[in-house]
Amino acid sequence: MNRQLSEPNQMQVFPKNSPFLPTRKIGKNNPKAEFIEETNRLKDEWNKKIWTAYRNGAPKEGLITVKRELISKPATESIREAGGKGDPGKYNSILVRAIAIVAEMCRLLSKQGRETWAEAWGDALIKFIDYCKERASGSTLVRCKNRQMER
Repeated sequence: MNRQLSEPNQMQVFPKNSPFLPTRKIGKNNPKAEFIEETNRLKDEWNKKIWTAYRNGAPKEGLITVKRELISKPATESIREAGGKGDPGKYNSILVRAIAIVAEMCRLLSKQGRETWAEAWGDALIKFIDYCKERASGSTLVRCKNRQMER
């Protein structure tokens, strides 16, 4: 619909190259409302973690890289493996894992100074992501999955 409106009348959402994830509007009598609500809740949680990292000095480019490495690439790979169809449950599990990893990144760096933040979110970002993936794959990820399964 935005394509049909003039530039000043278009609705504003997060830009595609932003580290934040937009939520979806839920229409009346939508049979997938429960799933969309859960996905929106996870996206809100992701946005809060990213905002915390940004507020603590993480550069925007680093946050975009984190989103690409933890969400965009795994989601694209998942769709490719499924033969072009996205699995909603798989996307939610990708989000849960990404949230756990970003939380671990923020937790590890919360005790450090600004210089460490700049270094970790700069040149060494991919190594730092891999390190946090290993640390978050333990009990934090299991707790998140169990909480999601209980709902």
